[in-house]
Amino acid sequence: MNLVYVGIDRHLHTINGWASGALQVVSLTAPPSFTLVPPPQEAWSWPTWSPDGRWIAAFAVLTRDDESGPARVVTMSADGIRQTEWADLPDAAPLYLQWHPGGAVLCTLTQVDDDLRLGLVREAKLGQVKAVAQGVPLFFNWTPGGERLWVHHGERGKSGGSLLIRDPLGDDEDKLYARAPGSFCAPVFSGGRALIAVRGEADGEDQRPSIVVSCDESGGDERVIAERAGLIALAAGPGGLCALTSSKGGEGSPYDGLEIFDVASDEPPRRISNGPLLAFSWVPGGAALVLFRVDAPANCMSVVLLDAASGAERVLGTFWPTRDLFFWLHFFDQFVQSHPLVSADGQWVTWSGYPAGNGQADLSAPPCVWVRSLWDVDAGAVEVGRGSFATFAPSLSAAAVA
Repeated sequence: MNLVYVGIDRHLHTINGWASGALQVVSLTAPPSFTLVPPPQEAWSWPTWSPDGRWIAAFAVLTRDDESGPARVVTMSADGIRQTEWADLPDAAPLYLQWHPGGAVLCTLTQVDDDLRLGLVREAKLGQVKAVAQGVPLFFNWTPGGERLWVHHGERGKSGGSLLIRDPLGDDEDKLYARAPGSFCAPVFSGGRALIAVRGEADGEDQRPSIVVSCDESGGDERVIAERAGLIALAAGPGGLCALTSSKGGEGSPYDGLEIFDVASDEPPRRISNGPLLAFSWVPGGAALVLFRVDAPANCMSVVLLDAASGAERVLGTFWPTRDLFFWLHFFDQFVQSHPLVSADGQWVTWSGYPAGNGQADLSAPPCVWVRSLWDVDAGAVEVGRGSFATFAPSLSAAAVA
């Protein structure tokens, strides 16, 4: 297990498994206790592991009694010894970080007034922020090799939007995807193909369903997967698998059911789960998925393990999410690969929040970070720290298995 979490002190802490039954916790950003002059207070957010699991990038914001200072993009080694400031983001509210697959570049998503802005910072050009895109909504993902960045963005108050295929690290011209995007969020990649939703034809009520398509990484060789009404969410799985859900109620409403399909197959998506859900994540290996559902009668959220073959379900725990985790759940199709809640070995799942159930949520104590084994049926959730958000390293690197 290699986990980083935001503590209730707003600092970052890592857990590298258990030693003799005790947690090994390292405080990455907390100042030394022996300093005579108190250091400035900083709040850290949205930590994300580098592709090789050796570095953690996060936002740091200087906090004062009356206001907050500018955000910084900072990377630190997994042991907390080395720390580098990559860039300042003045007058911007930090929202999201994503590593380039090569590990030497970071994408930053921030909010300035009512606008979302996507920037790019490089380890080789510290202090410089390259503007990539702006608009509302704004979602993006790198192609698996990092050659191109797919950007789905729109303009506030206007319908539609556009899909751009960009080369922000080189000088190739932008390519505009031939069709307007449908109602979906982030482009995803599986089996060497891009998966998106494009706008369909208007029906009798002038409502346009979205058509889920796959295409090559340059936007060509389009193949129709399915047609669905409402907001669509996609998440790539291993071996060319992909999961699909949709919500006729639009943004903020629960999704209805879950389907999976093989990108390389002509078979239609296969429905494996019914009922409402908020978010889902593949378990590495592709044999199962983790679902997050609202249990309205119990006034809580449940974490469910779903068998991808049989559709059998097993409840792993119940809780009431923190604000940070709720943000992750709302935009999970953007976050799921960069900030995974399931460990790379498929053994653990994490969530952050408050004890809940039986019609009540206990908000009297600080929120907890829990981990739960996906392998041990009888094991319960274990509290590993007090905090608001946690994420696993995305790869089984030397650091992750040390």
